[in-house]
Amino acid sequence: MSNANDKAREISLKVDEIIRLRKIKAEEIKRQREDILEIKRIANNERILKTISSVIQDEEIKSRCNAVITKAFMPLDLRKSLDNVVKLYDAAVARFERDSINIATVGRARQGKSVFLQSVSDLSNDIIPAYDAGDCTGAVSIISNDQSVEEGKVRVRLTFRTKEEAVQIVCNYIKAINPSYLEGNSISFDDIEYIPVDSFVVESGDVNSSVALKHLTKIVEAFRGDGIGATDSIKFLYGHSEMELTDPDVIKKYVAQNNGLSEDNPLREYYYNYLAVSKAEIFCKFRADVGKLVLIDTIGVGDTQYGIEDAMLDTVDNKCDAAIVMRKPDSGLRTEDIDLYNMLRKRFEQRDTSKWLFYIANLHKGRNDESVASYYNDVRKENFSIAGCAQLDCSDKNMVQNDFLLPTLDTLTANMDAIDGDYLRQLKAETDAFKAKFTAFVCSMPQIDAFGPSENVATYSMGVECYQKLTADLSRKVTEWYRKKDKANAVLWSQIKDILDNLEDVLPDEDEIQNVMDQAGDLIGDDIWKVPLNYVRNKITDQFIAIDKPMEEETLNFKNDIVESLYNTLKSLAGDDPEVSQDEDHVKWLWNVLEPHIKDQPEYSQIYKALQFLNQFEFNVRAQIILDVRHQLGIINPMTPDLYMKPDYNFSKLDAGKAIKFFMTSRIAILEDGLRHSLSQINKMPNQAFYAAAEEVYDRLTFASDLDSGKIVNMSNVWGKFFTQFGPILFREHLAKYQQMNEFAQKYKEYKYDLADVLNRI
Repeated sequence: MSNANDKAREISLKVDEIIRLRKIKAEEIKRQREDILEIKRIANNERILKTISSVIQDEEIKSRCNAVITKAFMPLDLRKSLDNVVKLYDAAVARFERDSINIATVGRARQGKSVFLQSVSDLSNDIIPAYDAGDCTGAVSIISNDQSVEEGKVRVRLTFRTKEEAVQIVCNYIKAINPSYLEGNSISFDDIEYIPVDSFVVESGDVNSSVALKHLTKIVEAFRGDGIGATDSIKFLYGHSEMELTDPDVIKKYVAQNNGLSEDNPLREYYYNYLAVSKAEIFCKFRADVGKLVLIDTIGVGDTQYGIEDAMLDTVDNKCDAAIVMRKPDSGLRTEDIDLYNMLRKRFEQRDTSKWLFYIANLHKGRNDESVASYYNDVRKENFSIAGCAQLDCSDKNMVQNDFLLPTLDTLTANMDAIDGDYLRQLKAETDAFKAKFTAFVCSMPQIDAFGPSENVATYSMGVECYQKLTADLSRKVTEWYRKKDKANAVLWSQIKDILDNLEDVLPDEDEIQNVMDQAGDLIGDDIWKVPLNYVRNKITDQFIAIDKPMEEETLNFKNDIVESLYNTLKSLAGDDPEVSQDEDHVKWLWNVLEPHIKDQPEYSQIYKALQFLNQFEFNVRAQIILDVRHQLGIINPMTPDLYMKPDYNFSKLDAGKAIKFFMTSRIAILEDGLRHSLSQINKMPNQAFYAAAEEVYDRLTFASDLDSGKIVNMSNVWGKFFTQFGPILFREHLAKYQQMNEFAQKYKEYKYDLADVLNRI
């Protein structure tokens, strides 16, 4: 016995050291958890951004803010991943801060888990029900070795389910039985006792629905207080505060399903309070003082509660350091044994269960000796990844203590570093997976700057900077137009060439001409020829007059290009996005904004004259083109006798269509040659005009100054003063308009920076 006591004391010291080292690790895990939680706290700033956006009056600005919100706020799947990681860290902190080593007993009902726990704790059936007559355990029991409790005594602390948990459990049962019942019906806590379980129909052979209906009926009857042997409703227990008990006769009514007597015994009692109990924490003195050890009695798998298998796995995962699978075999391994093992391996596939998963083949001497041996051999044959499998009579307290508990704890404490290492590696893997998703999200967040003017919208340095950029841009553009001034304008020449290449297309078909002649009785002699001549001349001039439209667009593009940097700077200060205004007449916008403020200011006279010139500048080739075209058309115009090429042929109405088409085709060829020669000179005019205009603007906006004052003025200073003087005046109305948007942009930048900062820490 002294050897067992010595081993127990040795294990107790090891447990204390494990707990001490774990608490050191817990501090580091808590620091890591704080970084994860910081993400959730930062994410709450989304509400601030949404609030700012919601009160913005300008619809365009609000739309732009909402577009950022749509792209920059954490998507639902990432939020779920974040919540999952937070739960993992909460569980990790709880695990490493525990003041005990926890072991769960796992298995189906009636396998001896409660008997095993009685042998370890020396508790009776009143506290840990282990009767022969049917299922007896009702609530999850957490049994702690507490040497401060008087020998033979016990203290139990009960924690009860919430009303919300009761509703959830009931709804889960209904979904398994009759899901249509929930359509249009919202179940509240007070509705539970009125659920018409008697009207629910389960098809024959539907085992899952039958079991669910059985448990649901038990809950509803317990709520009504009219179950078998029930005297009081358990409704009042849901949401009840913690309760401490020491009387075994009272305790059993909260942790057991019955008093253990056979079903045909008139003294059999049924208990339903366990349905409302979330957990029962039991404190007692273990037979062997192995220190801070906690044993958790999980409810029999697949038996008394909905979702018990998931609950069992969660208990082993989040509440325990090891697990003991209990089996009282009546044969070798069965399908349900394989299923249970696979369930555990799937849940803990990233952890080495051979370090902490133990099996017991529970021996009932004289009844299942051969089955225990067969089960034991099958487990070894199947190569289960377990720390050991013991053949054990769980009712033999000395055997449980000496042959299993102490050796198991010895193995477990030796493996604890490896067990915790696996746990932390899995936590890191989950964290890394989340971090990869989180990194991708942060990198995808849009980059934005202030959308409107800042408080220092008009500064001297901003004006100087604008002047320097304007000078550089204009110098480059003047050089570009100088190189192009003696070249044909591509837009104009493209239009002219297209007309000349297809000049014959304006001629009517000979059938059309003949048809006109046949229907006009008064057309004779030269009149027959003149009618189609008039038609063709008008068709030709129509095409050349239409050239003005693309040239107007070419001129607008030139003007916009010349003032691009000035326009972009002032447009941005005005709170508008230049990129969405490229089709706008930039010069007209500048003139309308600036002219009222600088027209009577001598020091800004050159800026004024440059913008006035550019605003009034127009270019078209209509006059020159129509002059050349009309001149060339003289060969088919009887009104110009010095040019008119009269046909030497007397047309007959009988074949007028064919004859006139022939002569007109020959004249068109001559006309085309003449137009190509005369219009070739016009092609250079646009580029020459644009070059001259660019020079004019460059001179006035960059360095030309009025010498009437007797001194040369540095235009850099002029622009600096202009921005300082007129910036706030010109854009005052936009300051208020964009104040909220800038606030949004600033808050968004802080939001994004904070997310990126915490990303670097996790």
